[in-house]
Amino acid sequence: MAAMNGSLGTVGLCTIQDAPGSAQLTSLEMQAVVSLQGPATSPILIAEGHANAGFVHRLPLQAGQVWQAGTSVLMVRGPAGSADGDAAQPPTFVLRALDAQGVLALQRLHDAAAGSGTAAAAAAVGPQRPQDAQQPPAASQQQLPGGAAGALAVGGHFDSKTDKGSADLYFHYYGCLQHQQNMLQDYIRTGECSTAWLTAVRTRRRAAAVPGNAARCSLLNSCASIAVPSSLLPCLHLSVSLHPSYFPPSCLHTGTYYAAIIENPADFRGKAVMDVGCGSGILSLFAAQAGARVVYAVEASDMAHHARALAAANPGIGDRIKVLHGKVEDVVVPEKVDVLVSEPMGTLLVNERMIESYIYARDKHLKPGGRMFPRLGRLHLCAFSDEALYGEVAQKSAFFDSSDFYGVDLTALRQPATSGYFGQVVVDQIPPNVLVSNCITHTLDFLTATEGQLQDITIPLSLQVAVPCTVHGIASWFDVLFDGSQTQRWLSTAPGLPVTHWFQLRCLLETPLVVAQPGATVRGELRLLAHNRQSYDVHVMLQAPPLTPGGPMQESRGKFDLKEPYYRQQMQWMMQMAAAGGQEGGEAAVAAAAEVPLPAPLVVAQGAPVEQQQQQQGPMEGL
Repeated sequence: MAAMNGSLGTVGLCTIQDAPGSAQLTSLEMQAVVSLQGPATSPILIAEGHANAGFVHRLPLQAGQVWQAGTSVLMVRGPAGSADGDAAQPPTFVLRALDAQGVLALQRLHDAAAGSGTAAAAAAVGPQRPQDAQQPPAASQQQLPGGAAGALAVGGHFDSKTDKGSADLYFHYYGCLQHQQNMLQDYIRTGECSTAWLTAVRTRRRAAAVPGNAARCSLLNSCASIAVPSSLLPCLHLSVSLHPSYFPPSCLHTGTYYAAIIENPADFRGKAVMDVGCGSGILSLFAAQAGARVVYAVEASDMAHHARALAAANPGIGDRIKVLHGKVEDVVVPEKVDVLVSEPMGTLLVNERMIESYIYARDKHLKPGGRMFPRLGRLHLCAFSDEALYGEVAQKSAFFDSSDFYGVDLTALRQPATSGYFGQVVVDQIPPNVLVSNCITHTLDFLTATEGQLQDITIPLSLQVAVPCTVHGIASWFDVLFDGSQTQRWLSTAPGLPVTHWFQLRCLLETPLVVAQPGATVRGELRLLAHNRQSYDVHVMLQAPPLTPGGPMQESRGKFDLKEPYYRQQMQWMMQMAAAGGQEGGEAAVAAAAEVPLPAPLVVAQGAPVEQQQQQQGPMEGL
């Protein structure tokens, strides 16, 4: 591989000596001219004293030995035996940008270090496929204000609205194969799927035995009449009609995408496709299987290198896949595409704000009249009543009740701690029997929605509570539609269905509302305000009828950071594993799953407004 040479710019340079007890921890900052030498697999940073200052440092740029502190500071761990340190404690070289050119230089050095390991790995795999030509760095297509074409621009559309620390963690997470595997498998195995379905069926049977539950159970059965895997039908002993728009194989999420693409060959055969945020590249491979002429697989994280490897390992279809390593807001493709495929959904549908990138790709890369898989998403909201969850969260801050914690009074922190716990959204598998109202649906049409509409989303709520109960907050889930020209498919994350990696989500109010009359209406709104940490602040306001005639309306408000969830499902799993007692590995997991207690029977008053819960759109609107 050709060597890289040439001055990148002038920066400030000092060293930090990490050895404890050093007389001088930080050296005086001096100006240095920096340049790159050597092949991409082992780049060398040359830092030479400005204006013949008399020093030259040769620093290997190795992944894991170089890190950024914002855009203006780069730190490089020196090699063992550096003149400024010793073999045991090499110094850290701190490079500080002095101007805009310095910022560009530091970014170039950082990219060289990040690419050193992946370039070496690619060389070990074998020669690069022609279609895998490295996409230029994310923003290198833009021009600097001075007109210098081809140089790395500082920031782009994505960077302008996103906190850098959040983006770094985000792309690190999705650059790990273990997290990609979780999404591919969706935590679902056939055995777990069987347990979920059997539990749901047993729950409906128990609920049917409770007087007054006939109407509600009819609704549950209609909602549950989705595609049960045929292998499970003999063990269910249940006559259900299979809804044609669902496809839950052992990997519900991945299987639905596969079916949506493969069953619509007319939308893919001979077409140009873009996979937005391709991850491992699995959707790109599905599109190629469906006959796509070319698939532009766009991935900003280092998972792009694994996507290339996976495409290369499947030459019959992978040779039509071009992996572009960069953000979709920045990459350049040679043509408009006919189809966009993506998995842009997060918890509460919009978390991670990737739908905005999906919409950006639509505006920049999709031909007029092109198709999007998925086409639209729907967010479903209803009231829930769950005393167990409320008590569990409320007691978390009891630790701060201590007035003598090693001689320290902690009680002043009790209320802030309580508010903090109630400010977390709860992510878990919601038992259907805790849902107590009709369902409100908010639809996002990805073909017509704008990025601006996703910055502030307000959803009015008018919820008819079926039974006297305590309303503890709002439960939510989502589904998406794959609107193919030949077949339509829905992917749902609703309670009672086989679990996906999104689970469901609840906003738990610190002050619950008491509903004394069946059919009473709880009104309010759920508002989503986007923030630059790739998520939303969730504001919930609910009002319920007075507790006494002529009294004031009950009102409760809560603010939740969607970026800071309480993953209750993980805690429940740990408790189940502990309860399994002494078993290990898969045996413990199976035992724990088998011991999941059935939810309490549903209690629904006669004449509950079931009709309002049966939405006309799609197979699964709510319970």
